[in-house]
Amino acid sequence: DNPAVKGIVANSRDITDKIEQEEKLLQSEQRFKALIQEGSDVVVIIDAEGTYKYVSPTSTSILGIPPEEFLGRNATEFTHPEDLEGALASLLKITSENRVKLEPFRFQNHKKEWRWFETILTNMIDNPAVRGIVANSRDITDKIEQEEKLLQSEQRFKALVQEGYDLFAIIDTEGKYIYMSPSSTAIIGISPEEFIGRNAFEFVHPDDTERTIASLKKLATEDRVIMAPYRAKNHKNEWRWVETVLSNMLDNPAVKGIVVNSRDVTDKIEEKHKLKSVSAIANIGYWRLELDRDTLSWTDEVYTIWGRQKESFKLNYENFIKTIHPADLPLFEKDQELAYQGLIPHNQIHRIILPDNQIRWVHELGRLVKDEDGKSIAFEGTVQDVTKQKAEEQRLKLLESVITNTTDAVLITEAEPFDEPGPRIIYVNAAFTKMTGYEAHEVIGKSPRILQGPNSNKEELAKLGQALRNWEPYEITTTNYKKSGEEFWINFTVIPVADEKGWYTHWIAVERDVTEQKTKEREKDLINKISNIFNQSSDLTVSLTKLCEQIAKFGYFDFAEIWLPAIDANTINRVANYFKNTAGNDLYEASKNLKFLVLGEGMPGYVWENKQTEIWGDGDKEWLFFKRKEAAKKAGIEVVIGVPLKQNKVIIGVLLLGTKKTKASLAQYSALLKKLKTSIGTELSRKKLEIELAQIFDFTPDII
Repeated sequence: DNPAVKGIVANSRDITDKIEQEEKLLQSEQRFKALIQEGSDVVVIIDAEGTYKYVSPTSTSILGIPPEEFLGRNATEFTHPEDLEGALASLLKITSENRVKLEPFRFQNHKKEWRWFETILTNMIDNPAVRGIVANSRDITDKIEQEEKLLQSEQRFKALVQEGYDLFAIIDTEGKYIYMSPSSTAIIGISPEEFIGRNAFEFVHPDDTERTIASLKKLATEDRVIMAPYRAKNHKNEWRWVETVLSNMLDNPAVKGIVVNSRDVTDKIEEKHKLKSVSAIANIGYWRLELDRDTLSWTDEVYTIWGRQKESFKLNYENFIKTIHPADLPLFEKDQELAYQGLIPHNQIHRIILPDNQIRWVHELGRLVKDEDGKSIAFEGTVQDVTKQKAEEQRLKLLESVITNTTDAVLITEAEPFDEPGPRIIYVNAAFTKMTGYEAHEVIGKSPRILQGPNSNKEELAKLGQALRNWEPYEITTTNYKKSGEEFWINFTVIPVADEKGWYTHWIAVERDVTEQKTKEREKDLINKISNIFNQSSDLTVSLTKLCEQIAKFGYFDFAEIWLPAIDANTINRVANYFKNTAGNDLYEASKNLKFLVLGEGMPGYVWENKQTEIWGDGDKEWLFFKRKEAAKKAGIEVVIGVPLKQNKVIIGVLLLGTKKTKASLAQYSALLKKLKTSIGTELSRKKLEIELAQIFDFTPDII
């Protein structure tokens, strides 16, 4: 439309290079953005001192720390103290080099965890767009940990294969050795090189070859075969027992063979054989129960104890339970359940029923078997026939029951020593306590001599001592003493007990209290002696003195006196006395001037007046009436007894006795004292009449 313009002028320029450069720049920027903002590396810019000037956004995803938290802070704050020296040395090195690769170091993340990083430093201090040191870092923690695991695995493998107690070998399908571990030299004395190319069965015992070949053939269908122990030859041509596991690794390109892992178990096998021999001798069996409670295994000894045949008895837990005596089954199952849980040890004695319905006692001991993870997988233990022991135990219980419940005292002592302090007591029964008043704990560990005292028969005890030294049984009757001090007569038999070798180990004494029987015998003897005394002498004083002696010796009294009323009956006079020991003599010497008493005075006068037996002890209110109490105290006299001597209910005299014993210990003489009242009274009256008649006959001729 413009007349001045006659056409269109086009001016074109080739800008291909420019467009391509812009596209490359765009791709470069996108790549940089992907690397810096979304990559797996952390890119930072630090100055020469290590202070952060820039941190890529990836720090948030990799370290959990946003970039802005790094700015202005020094890299050493995040570096592990042990790695700091190496990091600083690399930083110093970059000032003179363009590029430096740091050794792996630990860097702290937002969880305060130490992560391993590898870093490359690039010196771009002179680049106006950067003006710093660019650090490109990558988290290699997983890589480091894998390398450590691999190193440990390699070290373990080396320890196992080269230095361990196992043999590791690789054989082909024909049994020829392809590889043998260096440990063969130490274990069997044959170097690895000597095995290569040779057949494994050259080293196997001929008797075991067939089953080892059978195990090898199993690998055609199985990946792993555990072989039963077999014998293999070492460098000394000795046969050693070996336990082996075969692993089929023919398809593994790194192996291309069968891996043989073997261990020498000779000591274990020999120990097992010894244990089996010992078990057979001791009749001890071994059992094992898998915790499914149905897989049960027994040794031959267990079958023997149970009276079962291995060929015919179907062994499982259910059938085993049926053999236990019904009365013992509830407790057995309860205790076994607690043992399975590890709460109590398995230690049971119970009855089993044999095929012929006989009863047998067994003792089981067991323990839990756990795997490497601590999980219980089985229960194993031993069992022993204890029928004989149980019968003996029951017999001993019966004997114990007899000993415990018998009325005779039973005492058991050690066999020696014979000299002081004598054999020690190790057992007494209840009857002993009842008889002596001593509780078991008061005498166990002491000598039976604690029962002896001043009136024990020394001659008989000497004979007993000689019999003990000759290891002979002996019977003795003597006076013993209770805990209270009371005397009692005892008859006992002592018997030596020997062990299975004939060596005497103990003495058993069976004791019986014969006080009543012995007292009656002695009382009868005393009454006869009293009668003979009055028949033997015409002198009344002599007769009465002998009478005092017999009574004092009979009851072990310290003194005895006879008091007779005067003719005028106004006084009672001491006409005879006897002192057995120092105490009696001391009392007599202190009161020998006391020759008569009036009616009611002192004990003789008191008994004369009241016409009844009196027993006064020091501390009783009547003791105040005793005229010689001070003398008695000095002499040690504790009790005095006054016995009225009667004839036709008339008091014709008083018997006075004194002793250092307690009142309680005199109870055994109560019956005797009653007899003495009349027997002495009768004999005394007869003797007085005899003397009077004799005097009459003496004076008759003079009168005529």
